[in-house]
Parts: sequence; C-alpha cells; structure tokens
Amino acid sequence: MKKEEAKSKAKRVYEEIQGGVNEVISSIRELIKEGSARKLIIKNKEGEVVFQTQLAFGVGGAALVGAMAPVISAIGMFAMFINDYQILVEKEVDPEDDNYSVDAEVIEITEDEDEEEENTEEAEEKEEKEEKTVGKKKKK
Repeated sequence: MKKEEAKSKAKRVYEEIQGGVNEVISSIRELIKEGSARKLIIKNKEGEVVFQTQLAFGVGGAALVGAMAPVISAIGMFAMFINDYQILVEKEVDPEDDNYSVDAEVIEITEDEDEEEENTEEAEEKEEKEEKTVGKKKKK
C-alpha cells in the first residue's frame, strides 16, 4: 500500500532532450543506466506520438542497455531529424525528495524621516516655482 501512496504523490515531469545525434543517444543511454526515467516519447511537429517505449526496467535495467541497442539506434535516426521531432523523457519526481529549495530573506524597506522631510520640502519648492511661471510668457 505504501508503494501505491508513493506513486500517487509522485509528479510526472517531462524533459526534452536536445543536441546532436551523439549527445541524444548518450543521454538516453545514461537515463537507462540511472533508471530515473520511465518513458521515452518521440512526437512529430503536429504533436502526435510517433514512438514510445518504457525505460524503467528495475534491477536488470543496466543489463538491458545492450538489448536496447536497436531502440537506441532508432532514436538516433529520429534525432537526425531533430527539427521535425521532439524527444521527451517522462520522469516521476517525489515531492518529498525534491532537491530544489529557495533560500530567501525578507528585507523591509523604510524611508528615514529626515529624507522624507527633505523630499517634501523639495517637492513644495518645485511646485511654487511652477506656479510662478504658469501663464507668463518668456521674453526673447
């Protein structure tokens, strides 16, 4: 029952793989070895799924990398047409194991009373000058 609860709490995250053919193939091999990715999805530019396969194989996942060679080479073929296809990797992230955190500090901004008085005095002087010049014509 705990596994079911953990699965329901986990969020699915989709990550797009980009790069050259060799980079795409090596990153997919690395994902298979890690076992962190669940699915590999390749979509065309219309968003239709062209190819989809499971990447999570459990304990024997590392041994299956050799058996996955045809699949990886097919993915490499799609990677050659990277402009027309989108390569996505589906991962499940447990919110409790999420490593991202934000450290923030609240800074309260207050104005000094002296600065406030100076600003109001300057504003009043400016208004007085504007009032004196309103309606007067400048001499040439």
